[in-house]
Amino acid sequence: MKAYRAARQIIVLLALLPIVFGLLQAQSGVVRGVVTDEEGKPIKDVQVRIEGMNVNRKYKVKTNKKGEFVHIGVNLQGTYRVIAEKEGYQGDFAENLRPGFDRSGPGGVVNFTLKKGEARKMAFEMSDEEIKAAREAAKDAEKVAARSAALQAAFNAGVEAYNADQFEVARQKFEEAAEAAPDEPNAWANLAQTYYRLEQWDKAIENYKKALELKPDDPSLLQNLGGAYASAGNSEESEKAYARAVEVASETDPTVAAASHYNMAVNHINAGDNEKARAALEKALAADPEHAEAHYQMGIILLGVGEMEDSLAHLEKYLALDPNGPNAQVAKDLLASLKQ
Repeated sequence: MKAYRAARQIIVLLALLPIVFGLLQAQSGVVRGVVTDEEGKPIKDVQVRIEGMNVNRKYKVKTNKKGEFVHIGVNLQGTYRVIAEKEGYQGDFAENLRPGFDRSGPGGVVNFTLKKGEARKMAFEMSDEEIKAAREAAKDAEKVAARSAALQAAFNAGVEAYNADQFEVARQKFEEAAEAAPDEPNAWANLAQTYYRLEQWDKAIENYKKALELKPDDPSLLQNLGGAYASAGNSEESEKAYARAVEVASETDPTVAAASHYNMAVNHINAGDNEKARAALEKALAADPEHAEAHYQMGIILLGVGEMEDSLAHLEKYLALDPNGPNAQVAKDLLASLKQ
């Protein structure tokens, strides 16, 4: 009787063995996913590391041409940090991932979208001090982004109002833009130009100067400052601004240099000094032979001193360059009269 019982116990234990073996085999799980770039395109040969956070296990796998990776045989008893890295991309990671039971189930899946750029330390690799610094940098970046958004919104509204000749509205919007980004020269320049259209010359000059503090060698800003001074009746400062614009632009932008010489000539014409105006117009045409208004003004000055042949040539050139220009009809009438 005792022998029979012992045999039965052995049979029962043997019967349980396949179940125990089955449970041991089920301890292996799967981690899988897809790695793409910011455009949704798969990235091949991304190194994916699977590292246990509460178990001493580490695994590696690479993505295929579809950006897919899969690692079978990951211990089911742990949680894992999964890290995706490739040269030329900023790495990324996920934590506390539990493996799935098989390749078709929902578990153990982690996908990554990698941004292009230099590799950088990830949060789990940083010290407390580095994490604090990174958080501060992120806050600063958020502030910059918010400022940029405010600047863009105000700037766009200002441009829209300016183009609709709503200069008071444009002034308000450009002031908002300048307050949002006081180190942005275009905000001050547009505000200055709006004040110019409002014929508030002192404010225009003030804001052009602010723009030039940030961008001191911009010939267009210098030229516009010269125009504001001229409108304010300050010919001396106007000449200085135009001269500086010519100096800056003479080698890099001849058309701006020509415009500055032309504006100096207009100052001299308005002051009744045609000799200086002629000299400035000669410089304007030397810098830009296609400057239509310079040809027109030169034609008028030469007509005044009796140089008819050259006057005709400049007036004809003006009409060839700008047949529908603001002085086209006057030029045509003069030519018709002179050729009689």
